[in-house]
Amino acid sequence: MIYLIRPSKLLVFILLVLQLNLYFSVFSKTNDSAILNYIFLLIIFITAIILFINFEFDICDDKLVYTIKFLGVLIYKKKIFKKNIINIKFSKSKNCTYIKLKKGFNLKISDYKYKKIHSDLIVFAKKNYICIDEK
Repeated sequence: MIYLIRPSKLLVFILLVLQLNLYFSVFSKTNDSAILNYIFLLIIFITAIILFINFEFDICDDKLVYTIKFLGVLIYKKKIFKKNIINIKFSKSKNCTYIKLKKGFNLKISDYKYKKIHSDLIVFAKKNYICIDEK
């Protein structure tokens, strides 16, 4: 089953509005440093791009698939097979899951709004004989 993981866009939008306000109030009146002006515009551009990034997490029979999409276009896709997973840690207090891998970077899944993802990951781990740690 595919789960959409959507981080809070409100905080990023507020940050973008504050950056635009700062840019137009400070940098539009002074022309001191063109490099600083371009760096600030780059930061505003990156913040605007973050608003359109979505994450998907898919639990299959023998693998986990993690994808990152920008406006529906696939940017990054990582397939994690059951033989590469050492253990899965669940943190109930922080509402997040840590997947420890043999090779590569470990995966942290947080801000998920589905309660079923937790139980589906437990079923996946038990079915594939993966160690489960719960905090």
